[in-house]
Amino acid sequence: MVSNLTKRLRQIRNAWHFWFWLSFVFTVP
Repeated sequence: MVSNLTKRLRQIRNAWHFWFWLSFVFTVP
């Protein structure tokens, strides 16, 4: 159960980093 929770949090964190990087790339150039 705990491992499942950490796995979900990891996916959320990865998605957050992805969108943050995407917005950064679109606003900087």
